[in-house]
This record gives sequence, C-alpha cells and structure tokens, in this order.
Amino acid sequence: MNLTAKKMSDSVDQKKVMVVGGGFAGMTASLLLAEQGCQVVLVEKEAAIGGFFPLLDNTFPTNSCGVCFLSPRQPAYCPFVECRLRDNLRIMVNSQPLAFSGGPGDFTVQLRVDPRGVNQEKCLDCGQCSAVCPVSVPEEFSDGLESRPAIYKQYPKMVKAGYRIDFAACTRCGACVEACPTGAIDLELAPREVEEQVDAILLTPGFSLVDGGLRGEYGFGRYANVITSRQMERLISASGPTGGQPRLPGSGEVPQKVAFIQCVGSRDRSCGRGYCSSVCCMYATKQAMFLKEKVPAAEVTIFYMDIRGVGKDYERYFNRARDEYGINYQRSLISTVKEDPGSGRLRLMFADQGRRREAEFDLVVLSLGFDAPELAFAGQLDDGLDEYGFCRVDEFQPARTPVPGVYAAGAFTGPKDVPETVMEAAGAADVVADELGLTPGPAADAGDDAAPGGWEKVPRIGVFLCRCDGLLAEQLDLEALEADHACQPDGLEAIREAVKADGLNRLVIGGCSVRELAGREGDFAGRIGLDPAACGFANLREQCAWVHDDDRQAATAKARSLLQAAVTQVARAAAAPPRKTTINQQALVIGGGVAGMTAALSLARRGFPVTLLEKEAELGGRLARESFYTLRGG
Repeated sequence: MNLTAKKMSDSVDQKKVMVVGGGFAGMTASLLLAEQGCQVVLVEKEAAIGGFFPLLDNTFPTNSCGVCFLSPRQPAYCPFVECRLRDNLRIMVNSQPLAFSGGPGDFTVQLRVDPRGVNQEKCLDCGQCSAVCPVSVPEEFSDGLESRPAIYKQYPKMVKAGYRIDFAACTRCGACVEACPTGAIDLELAPREVEEQVDAILLTPGFSLVDGGLRGEYGFGRYANVITSRQMERLISASGPTGGQPRLPGSGEVPQKVAFIQCVGSRDRSCGRGYCSSVCCMYATKQAMFLKEKVPAAEVTIFYMDIRGVGKDYERYFNRARDEYGINYQRSLISTVKEDPGSGRLRLMFADQGRRREAEFDLVVLSLGFDAPELAFAGQLDDGLDEYGFCRVDEFQPARTPVPGVYAAGAFTGPKDVPETVMEAAGAADVVADELGLTPGPAADAGDDAAPGGWEKVPRIGVFLCRCDGLLAEQLDLEALEADHACQPDGLEAIREAVKADGLNRLVIGGCSVRELAGREGDFAGRIGLDPAACGFANLREQCAWVHDDDRQAATAKARSLLQAAVTQVARAAAAPPRKTTINQQALVIGGGVAGMTAALSLARRGFPVTLLEKEAELGGRLARESFYTLRGG
C-alpha cells in the first residue's frame, strides 16, 4: 500500500492541504491524504497531536485503550506514531491559524506559532527538567484537581516529543536549563507569525468542554466534593493524582455513594445550549463502571433525562452496567445540590414521578457537555457556523462547508464519539482528494528480485547501545560499544561509520522505545544497503531502566537477555526477496443505497473501474423508496 501511495505521488502534480486540529479526525484525514500523495500540514494548537483522547485511560464500549482499534486500517496501526513517520506530513504544534485569504487551489494561511522552549530533536524525554522546576500551577485538563510544573508533558502517554514550557507561568530561573543533559531548552524564544500556501483547508479542531460552573445551583467551585466529568476521568486514571483510586477531594476518603448528573451544558436552552452532546451518557456509564471496579461496595446513581446511545454495542453496554455492575439509572432532572456544613455530604433535590425527593451522596459528578471550539478566523467562515458555533456542512455532502475549498469533519460539525469521528474524517479526506483531482498512478513496481545486503553466510553483527547521555548508564551496567543518541541523526551517522569500518552486515540497537527507533533505523538500514530485517532492536529504557529503577542488577540482567534475543533474531533471520505482483485496481460495491452510490461515484471519479451491485430493480435503497423529508425539511 505504501509503495502504491508513493508511486501515486510521483504521478500527479503534488497538492498541499492544511488540516487544522490534531485530534483523531485530523490525524486520520492527514494520514489518508498523505498516503494519496498530498503534502499535508497538520496544525495543532497544543504541544502534541492527539486531542482529548490520549488524556483518557480507557474508552467505551470495550473499557480498554482503543487507539489501535479505531483506525480505518489494520489493528496494529497507531496514528500517533504514523503521523510522525510520514515524509510528506509535516506537524506544526503550538500553532494556530489567525486568518486565511484566497480560494481553492491558492489559499494563504497566516499562523501564530508559540514557542515550545524545548528542542524536540534534542529532547531525550528524560523528565529531569520537569523534576527540578520550582513552579507549580493548576493542571488544565483536571480543572485544577492536580498541579503541574511550568515545563511539562501534555499527557503521560506521549512517546517522546512532548515537553514544553508554559511561558506564562515560567519564572526563567534556569533550573531546567541546567538540568537538561542535551541543551534542548531555550527560555528566550518568542511567538512568531508564518504563512503557508495551500490548495485546500480541512477543519478538524474538535470541541471544548463546557465550564463546570455553568449550572451554579449544582455547587461546582463552592463544594469540594462536586466535581466535573473531566476531574472524574483523572481520579479513575492510573496516571491521575490518586493513582486510579477514587478519593473525595474534600477529605481524601474513598467515596461510598456517588451521583452522576447528566446534561450539564447540554439540551438546555437556559444556558444557551439546546443541542445534545451525544457522548455524555456513554462516558458517564464508563466512569461509573470503573468506579464500581475500584470501589465494589460503592452505590452509584446516574440521574438522566434520556439515555442516548446509538452506536455499535452501546445498548448492550448500558445493560451490562445496570445488570452486572448494579448501577442505578434514575430518570430525573436535578434541581439543586446542597452541602451539609457538618458532614460535607451533598443533598440532591429532584422529582420522581411527580413527587419531590431528596437523597444524600458523598460525591457528585457533573457530566459536562461539548462546546464548539474557538477559532481566531471564525468570522471568515461567513454563515458557516450555526448558532452554537459548530460548523455547518452540506446535508448530503457532509465534508463541504459554505466556503469553497474549506472542508470540515469531526466534532467541529457537531458533537460525536470517536468511531463516528474517524469515519467522518476518512470521508472528508476522500472528498478533499477528489476535489483536488488526485488520481491513482500505475501499480507499484516491486523492483528487482534481488534482496538487499546483510545476508552473507557469516553474520557480522554490530551491537550499539544508546546511553542517553548517561541516563541508561545509571541503571544498566553494560560494557559495550556506545553510540550517543542512537535515535538522532548524529548517532545514526556514528553507526554508519562503524558499519563501514568493521564490515558489519547486521545490526542490533539497544535504546528507547522501538516505536521511536524502528522508523528511523529501518530507513537508515536501507540507506546503507541492509535489509530492515537485518536490524534488531532492544528496548532498554521503558522495559529495563524505568521499570527496574530501584534494582540495577535486575535491570542489567533483563537488558542482557533482550540484547541476546535481538542478536539471535538477526543472526537467524533470512532474506525475503521482493516479488512483483500485478494488482487488479477495480472495485465491487455491494448495495446500491446512498452509501453504495456515494462510494461508487467517489471511486469512479478517481479513475477506478467500479461495479455497483444491487439486488433490487433500481438504485437508491430506502432513501429513494421510503424517505421523503430530511431533518432539515429538505
């Protein structure tokens, strides 16, 4: 697939697309466009791509980390890593578009780029800068439930490339500069403005959460044990302030009786939000289930107006929460929350089948609705935004906005969950590619059948250890060849010279995460004439030094075992000669409803022969035979 994509990019006049917003919609669309030969600029206002998703430990309805399973491609595909490995996909973080001018095929976008203060090419992700920072400020995602230093990572799951400086809170004391082993920190940087020329703009800025104090009668900000759903997310997270064990913010005790209040900032015209936020019912159920797993004796009640879960397996998920976990669903709108000054317990007043009732709880969680994101260039979208600030799109062509050449996808077009976001983003990428006239090139040429080098009868294996400026050496007692910064260009060059000097035909590199090493070192192997399969990797940081930081002997023994396994692997590896394969670039679309017709037309416009198969006598499906009006009255 990748070879085909590269061939396609060589066969067309290369176009350039700016994708605004680096959440799941932005990552998905960017990767799909890049695979079709576009130059893509992915712009993200935060320090890293990923949006809200990486801040979550787990997602519904699987109650597991779903990053790899939400891709439109194979399960092993991780968009966070893939985005950084694409040569024609450039990521601009800490960046926000201010204005744009021009039109389709000739847009000029003006951007503000805020300084990160940390050179990501030099950063080792060691955390020493954060450890010595004397500043402590409230952490944004948890609404101040926990604190962070002025130099910090946006979220714990980030793989390298994530530390930044909060210059608004930074005192410029220089402690981080002194602690950084690679000189990656610069405290004197300033914001700058740049311009980008692009052919099209795809808006995927996502959403924001409403303010927890929007409904003042619930007491958020006044009562310590009234918290928001985003704070609850941190309380059940293993990386959160309590290590995943829910605690009462007021006393630190384990809550025994918990209430979730739904629709805070949703379906409420009194606070200017007459729309449903779509996912609140589901994430409240997820949080309630995790709470029950961690505190089995807890009584959990979810107060709701309507349960809205229409995704795949969502109803089964609700039934499981109610029947297996014993979560109580109470249909009622809470009118007021009062705190007992003596005990700190919270009294909820509500109506139940016309009768006034009260109940006491230890903890109240406000399930926050979604707000539209704020955009500096919103005024340029003309009538492209609805009364709530979400982007208007065509009813039957949902990627197109009222502004020619500007497209939109994801939660920016209205609240939605992650699977729907990914599907919509994939569709938007196809629309953009279609509008730009991208056409498939000839089938990929597999090249000569001769395998790359590295398969001589007598293996000559070079083992290179990255000492990370002494960070690994502190935990690992290994005497071997050291290549400082094996994941950086200078380290790669040192390996290249050693390979030439010693006549090496296979490599083993020990250092940090293989997710970081495999992309660069795999390409590097090809450039010096070795098959990537002749290169092995051993993760000596996350799997050894970090998990055994209190036992140097155990860390060293494990590192030795991992290196031995990698050496054995490359010593026994055999060449897999490439073969030429003819790909039949035709498509069969089964079903002639609106989905089938849309897919068939899109493929046909891109130059693929398509056969559209429909069992009925005419196309159109139920839309043509049984539907007469849309929700918008059309």
